[in-house]
Amino acid sequence: MAHPPVARHADADRAGGRGRLGNVMGMDARGWIEAYARELGLEAPGENEVAAILDLAAVAAHASERTAAPIACWLTAQAGRPAGEAIAVARSIAPAAP
Repeated sequence: MAHPPVARHADADRAGGRGRLGNVMGMDARGWIEAYARELGLEAPGENEVAAILDLAAVAAHASERTAAPIACWLTAQAGRPAGEAIAVARSIAPAAP
């Protein structure tokens, strides 16, 4: 079964089209996400959800430090809020661009 493309983050274009995790082990991001979700007993996020998660991570990382990105996503999951809703919250506390 062909996987729909995963939205790409700016870092995903490094190393010949491979992100930081890359495709070194022969598994693309969509395949890894689906396998991880399955192991957790969850359904993998759809393309729109992935895009929203990456947007949330980008807002968090660009508003402070890169480490804020995964923590913001974790906090969103802990709060049980959809990523699209969390993006608005993240943007409301992000400093204004110069």
